[in-house]
Amino acid sequence: TSNIDEVEATSTNDEIFVVPISGGTAKKISTSPGADTTPLYSPDGKYLAWRSQARAGFEADKWRLFLHDRQGSTTTEYHPELSQHFDLSAGSFAWSPDSKAIFAAFEEQGMAPIFRVGIEEPTVSRVP
Repeated sequence: TSNIDEVEATSTNDEIFVVPISGGTAKKISTSPGADTTPLYSPDGKYLAWRSQARAGFEADKWRLFLHDRQGSTTTEYHPELSQHFDLSAGSFAWSPDSKAIFAAFEEQGMAPIFRVGIEEPTVSRVP
């Protein structure tokens, strides 16, 4: 991640970049004007997930989960918001070993219960 604003000290606009293993130019894949952070590749290497805030400069903004399909169609900036119908802020997260889901702690009334977020079918369910 990197902050691309001229005055980094007053900006929350951190972005996600990818760089080919063979070297070359870094490519920005995040698009939010707020913070984009905590990138994590799926175990099968097909996806890159991260947490994102929509509003620039608002550090208390809700954290949302985003997904980048690394093997997608001609557009590589495919970012379906995994938690779009889910009004809780995403905390730490980890991939399932089969890359079919993300398990994330979502802030809820002072607690951080774990939820399963499906990838192929973006469903959200609380882990008992």
